[in-house]
Amino acid sequence: MANPVELLGNAAIPALLTLLGINLSNINVKSAMSFISIATTFKLIVYPAIAFLIIGFFYPLDSLWAKVLILSSATPTAATTTLLATKFELKSEYVSSAMFVSTVTSLATISFLLFMI
Repeated sequence: MANPVELLGNAAIPALLTLLGINLSNINVKSAMSFISIATTFKLIVYPAIAFLIIGFFYPLDSLWAKVLILSSATPTAATTTLLATKFELKSEYVSSAMFVSTVTSLATISFLLFMI
């Protein structure tokens, strides 16, 4: 018989993805477009640029550590943000949309970043 905690842990990701889908179905894209574009721009372009500048002071930019840190700063918004926005009764539809758009857009931005470093 499986451990109850393990069963709950295994259900966490499917439940989170279901919550994400419900939030995405409730969004009015036109009203959230400015939030989505600002959040995506900051997460995929501004943060990696800041990381590039800061990391350059501590590591040589051609080192593996610097490359890993810069790439990790360019990853899309985590699904956990949707859960936190829902828990604290914030605009979880906006957060879910920003997470979705940043995930899709990160295919191009991470590829570009990998090419550059």
